[in-house]
Order: sequence, then C-alpha cells, then structure tokens
Amino acid sequence: MSFQKLVVGALAGTAAATVLWDGRFNGIPSSTALNTWSWSNQVGPYQYYIHGNGPVTEYVNLASSYKNPADTASTQGIQITLDKTAVW
Repeated sequence: MSFQKLVVGALAGTAAATVLWDGRFNGIPSSTALNTWSWSNQVGPYQYYIHGNGPVTEYVNLASSYKNPADTASTQGIQITLDKTAVW
C-alpha cells in the first residue's frame, strides 16, 4: 500500500469520527424556542436570522420527518420557509 493511500485512509477515518460543529436541533423542543433568542440567551449553536410578519412557526419548523435519514445522531431536522413576507 502506498504512503498516499495510508495518509488518505487515516485522515478519512479521523474526519468521519470528529464532530467539527454541532448544529443539531436535538436540544430544542420546538421552533418557538427561537422566539427567546438573544445574545444573552442563545438558543442552540446558531443565530436566528429569518424575520417576517408571522410567528416563527410560519418560517421555521422542527420535526423528525425533516431530519437527514443518514444522520443517526439527530432526532429532528428543520424546515425553513422563505416567502414574500420573510426577510433573511
């Protein structure tokens, strides 16, 4: 086996086992928790930028049906709706 294949194999194994950023929604009960987001009360490892005239559930929803089926660590995924009333 060549040195290049050994290095690539070792790096691939390391990258697959390392979580570089965890943006999962496992700890958030519903998208309405985003209503409480502020710099002093950050909900999840991200910021909420979508704003519109309607409630947060009109633009952001969390459910197990939205999760990536290949992601076995996530319990739910996100559905984002951008329409003429939403600003990102």
